[in-house]
Amino acid sequence: MPPSDFIIFGAPAIEQDEIDEVVHCLESGWIGTGPRVARFEREFAAYKGHQFAAAVSSCTAAMHLSILAAGISEGDEVITTPLTFCATVNAIIHAGGTPVLADESERRGDNFVAFRNAGGERRFRLLQFLCHEKRHDW
Repeated sequence: MPPSDFIIFGAPAIEQDEIDEVVHCLESGWIGTGPRVARFEREFAAYKGHQFAAAVSSCTAAMHLSILAAGISEGDEVITTPLTFCATVNAIIHAGGTPVLADESERRGDNFVAFRNAGGERRFRLLQFLCHEKRHDW
């Protein structure tokens, strides 16, 4: 299968600035939480206009914390796309929710149609990520 037939997930843009930062961290002896992480948290919080920010080790950890902060818990059914990494579903499960995978609407390019049509007394939440740099405007 030619490479153009694959959907690439997680292809980072690593350039010389990123390489230099990693080398600097290794040379400093801090390869985990340390002064650079604390500076990043302060600068990111200021950039976002918030008092606090917390750096985490992965997108998986960030999704889990975000889902908990959104109040998703036991009994919530969370609609999300099946075109994702397993961490999306795992984060929902770890919070006590039940993942509901819904294909994207060909007409609208989002999961809103499945969410709107679900109805009933069930407690639904919608977890939508920016995918393939595609803006969802609903």
